[in-house]
Parts: sequence; structure tokens; C-alpha cells
Amino acid sequence: MIILALQSALGITEIALLRGNEILAERAWEAQRDELVKILPMMEELLAGVGAPSGVSPDSCLGLKSGASDGDGGNSPFGRVGSSPFGRVGRILVVNGPGGFSSTRIGVTLANSLGYALKAEIFAMTMHQYETLAGASFGEKVRTFFEQNPEKVEQVLPLYNSAVKITASKKPKFT
Repeated sequence: MIILALQSALGITEIALLRGNEILAERAWEAQRDELVKILPMMEELLAGVGAPSGVSPDSCLGLKSGASDGDGGNSPFGRVGSSPFGRVGRILVVNGPGGFSSTRIGVTLANSLGYALKAEIFAMTMHQYETLAGASFGEKVRTFFEQNPEKVEQVLPLYNSAVKITASKKPKFT
């Protein structure tokens, strides 16, 4: 079983893959407000590098095929995830903030969606837990996190530095 870990709450996006205590792959890059289109293909590339099937486009990396069999005799909107590069992922960890509003939401939403689609266990690491391990690589931080036997969650919620302020619509209201 592979652990897929994601940190997108800071100006650097990080992905790590682990199997037990073994760090299989890590990647980090400077975020440039296009993480929504970069993260899934980067995950696919890393998974392919550790022996997971490759050659799946970013749009179909979850096997999104309406009405496809889920392998259990029923129909799943996610198709057969076992044949995707994500098929061996059994645990997902995401740093849920506090951090940047959009980047934190992207990471948390992706982790929750993948967890649901893959029927994987989901875990949340706060920015405080992340920063406690300063100087360690992201993979080492993830390994240390799991050595502490964290509790899985049903859904990860993002944490923010301050109250969320949603701008009111400037469109005129018709009555």
C-alpha cells in the first residue's frame, strides 16, 4: 500500500510517496497559481516512477468513466481505479493549513476527492505539525507523522489564518 502525501498550503508545493517507512519518491516546486493543473499529472508521474501503471491522461487518471464497473459488481462513477496509477494508494495525507486560501483548498479538496474515489484512508497534518519538523524533507515529515499513529478522518477540512471573507456579488439584484 502506498501513502500519497500532499502539501500545497505554502508557496512551495510538495508531494511524497511512501510504502511503510520507505520514502519512494518526493517532488517539490514553487507554486505559481496553477497548482490545480499541475498536481494530478505530477502525482501520476511519481506513481509511474515507482512502478504504478502510467500513460493515463490527467483527465482520466482516476478512471472517470460514467457507469463503469467498480470491480465489486456495481457501477461506480470513478470506473476501475485499480488500473490507474492511483490504484495502489491506500492512504492519503494532506497538510490542511493554515495557509493560503486557494492553495490550501486545492490540496484539501484533492485529498478528499482522491480518498473517496480510491476508498483510501485520509489523514490531515496541520501546519504546526509540519513546521515542527523544520529541516526534514517532506517525505521524512510524513514518515514521522505516521510513526505517531495518527487517527484517520472521514473528511479533511481546511484551516485558515483568519476568517474567510467572501466578496459580495456586484451584479445587480433583480426583484
